[in-house]
Amino acid sequence: MISVAFQGEMGAFSEEALRQIWGDGADPVPQRTFDDVARAVAYADVDRGVLPVHNAIVGPIEPSLAAIAAYPSVSIVDETTVVIRPMLLALPGVTLAGITRVASHPAALGQCGRFLGTHPNIVIESAWDTAGAARDLMVSQDRTLAVIAGPGAALRYGLAILVDVIADRADNLTRFVAIAATPSDGR
Repeated sequence: MISVAFQGEMGAFSEEALRQIWGDGADPVPQRTFDDVARAVAYADVDRGVLPVHNAIVGPIEPSLAAIAAYPSVSIVDETTVVIRPMLLALPGVTLAGITRVASHPAALGQCGRFLGTHPNIVIESAWDTAGAARDLMVSQDRTLAVIAGPGAALRYGLAILVDVIADRADNLTRFVAIAATPSDGR
């Protein structure tokens, strides 16, 4: 089993990417930022890392690309594409009518601009991670807050799906790369 750093909490889209690359052979290691992922790989705190580099809706994920460039010893060794299905999640029993705020990672918010634009009375809040926002909602039990995250986060944190399809486009794909401290086969 190899240790693999990813940005976010368990249930994040990045965890899905690492499962696509390594399956059950990976021990996921959550990190707060994209730079934390690249640093953990560069300093051999983990065996590999996975980072999103391009989304079909929002384009290049610049903080990820900057994190890779910041560590010359880090190389891209593999890649995968994940279908991103951002959903509006809330505590069980909450309805869309009761939501006053929505939180998520800026990239996820950017992928759902049309949906959010149809709800101008809802305040948009940036969060450090999609699954992290879901976890924080579960902990806070705030019945006026919804989050944008994926089905993995809904399941992991016991949240209800208020709206299933909220991405601006059906072909919402994100390209993820696997990184290692030295070139390898990526596995």
